[in-house]
Amino acid sequence: MTNDNTNNEICCLSEFNYGLNSIDTNNIVEIANCLLFECLKAYGLMGVKLFNIYLSLINPRDDNYYIVGFSKSSVEKALNLERIRPKVAKKYADSLLNPVIVPTLGDENNTIIEDKIVLFDRSTCLLAPNGQYWFFLSCSQAGKKYLFNIDGLGYIKYKLENVLKLNSKYSMALYFYIEKNSYRRSWIVDFEELKTILGCTSKTYEHFKAFNNQVLTPSSKEVNEKTDTSFEYEAIKQGPWVTQIRFIYKNNNSTYENNQKSPKYNESEYNEDLIGRIMNILKLGKESVVAIIKAAEDNGIPVEDILIYANFVASSNNINNKVGYMITIFRKKDFQEYIKDYYKNPSKYNKNSFNDFKQSMTDEKLDEIERMLIRQVNKKGDKG
Repeated sequence: MTNDNTNNEICCLSEFNYGLNSIDTNNIVEIANCLLFECLKAYGLMGVKLFNIYLSLINPRDDNYYIVGFSKSSVEKALNLERIRPKVAKKYADSLLNPVIVPTLGDENNTIIEDKIVLFDRSTCLLAPNGQYWFFLSCSQAGKKYLFNIDGLGYIKYKLENVLKLNSKYSMALYFYIEKNSYRRSWIVDFEELKTILGCTSKTYEHFKAFNNQVLTPSSKEVNEKTDTSFEYEAIKQGPWVTQIRFIYKNNNSTYENNQKSPKYNESEYNEDLIGRIMNILKLGKESVVAIIKAAEDNGIPVEDILIYANFVASSNNINNKVGYMITIFRKKDFQEYIKDYYKNPSKYNKNSFNDFKQSMTDEKLDEIERMLIRQVNKKGDKG
């Protein structure tokens, strides 16, 4: 038997008639990069799973269908749970309503822009006339900008089941982080940065041993065993302390290939996250960074190496034209090997050793190279 309020809500459910869905864990989730870690901060573990179920049932390129309904029993089946009590189900639904999400974006000048929104204006679990409980989720107008504009924001995609199988927010954060960066195949992250990404900012995880034992090792094990993603990691020491972690993404037997992870340089598919990172490292505009990426393509430089070279160039005090000098790196194999070894074994080198390298070309010649590359990029864009 339902109370008057529930009956009144059920009477209003005609708006949901086109949105009743069954959950298929093989469905693909497409989510904007700027929401990946924000949803983990805002929602509990079950809230994040409901959010992903919603994302798997919408078309992120058609905001006309932003209201979705799915039965409690289908959630139980998808999560392999015997039963979710109705009061608990309502609590899970309510968890999507109040938290403020703070997506962070960067414009073409690399200015950080923060927005504050609530993604859903309705999230409830109701008893329907047929005796079944149903979840109903409706995206807010402000939320549409982030859920239905993923091509303009940059996004990743993955199978719904990958997220539903994970039972730790640390594992989920690590999975998102690996998927977001997988196009790089191999990369290095500062220890402090990784702790922040995974939400491990308390003093408990001040040292790598505790962080590794309590978070990184068990989370890596869960992600590798329960999802179609496979990776390894290794600690990098500076003296006795671990200061960085290297991740190696493996192309395993995943049944779904993420187009966003392609290492190809097709200009229409340039990864906005990669562009933003290089802009931030080298303090350059977007046009110059796209020229750098094109030059890397022309010289057969792997995507994952560009950031390493950019960090190296940024560490020098002797380079006036960073775009032109990046090109000289792309053309010198021995120099590339030196840079990679520098980052793999930093203790072998003096901290300021890169400052000993001088520009082998004049500033005028480097400026000419930069102008030529930018003209080529613009010309290619005009043809498109």
